[in-house]
Amino acid sequence: MHVPTPSIAMTDAERVLNLLIHDLRTPLGVAHGYLRLIREQRLTTGEDRERALASTQQALGKISRLCEDASAFLADPDGIARGRASVSLLVDRVTAQLRERGVATASSDLAGSETLIVGAGVDRLADAVSTVLQAMTRSAASGVRIETEGGELRFLTTAAPTAGFDPWRGHGLAVPLACRLIAGVGGRAGSNGAGALAIVFPVEMAPE
Repeated sequence: MHVPTPSIAMTDAERVLNLLIHDLRTPLGVAHGYLRLIREQRLTTGEDRERALASTQQALGKISRLCEDASAFLADPDGIARGRASVSLLVDRVTAQLRERGVATASSDLAGSETLIVGAGVDRLADAVSTVLQAMTRSAASGVRIETEGGELRFLTTAAPTAGFDPWRGHGLAVPLACRLIAGVGGRAGSNGAGALAIVFPVEMAPE
């Protein structure tokens, strides 16, 4: 009789290690393959050799970025600063980054006096929010609506309801790292309960 193997819940550190091992294989294979061609002098033209060196350098750069992301993910989350910034500043930075990434946005009127925790800096948080939203909209083929309501800042995808969003599947380490940074300042990323994908932050009025 076949006895099913019980599933074992992985810690985030184990997920990072699993993803790192998986994602390192392709660029390592690319770099190794091109270096072997160069060493064996199988590339007969200078143009081919230059192309091989450029591809090798690209692969090594990807390996470096993967290692940096893994290191950042495993850093102490309690070390995140608790600075604050205006909601409008974060929205402006996110909107600009999404525009560069080809993601359309629409915003309702945002109160200029609302603030939120941005951690180590508004630019870093904006990059994390943009990274996650780009991953969400790529899978949902949608844009992003931005609003504040009920003490929350919400970045909502505008597609029809979806089955959900898993940052650990198909996104490498950049998206889980961005989700971790968002959670570190009190935000959350995923389904909003109505099926839409969202990133939500608590906000409060600035003191008079």
